[in-house]
Amino acid sequence: MTRTQLILLAGMVLALLISFLRRLRQGRIERDAPHRRESDVSERSRPTRQRTPVVTPRRSPAVLDTTSAPPARPRVGTRLRGCAPLGGVRQVRHGIVLMTILGPCRALEPPVPQA
Repeated sequence: MTRTQLILLAGMVLALLISFLRRLRQGRIERDAPHRRESDVSERSRPTRQRTPVVTPRRSPAVLDTTSAPPARPRVGTRLRGCAPLGGVRQVRHGIVLMTILGPCRALEPPVPQA
């Protein structure tokens, strides 16, 4: 057994031992903790949150919006651009260069008889 394997095995055993001891300690804490009654829990006072009042903004009656919004133009002829199925131009160019360098797949060719 090499030194690296021995260190790896010792680390795994140490991790398992720590996990076991943690579970054992957690079990003791749960057993030793006194069981609380519901009356003990309900007697505690919980802090209450004070809600902040919602303030509505005031509008000045002297300033009225007399301008109307322009009518919405229908979107005719606009095309939403989606994701390119082959990526961007750079990825397509990279793929063409790879196809040129690698050539056709040789697995599809019949085997060459050896002499």
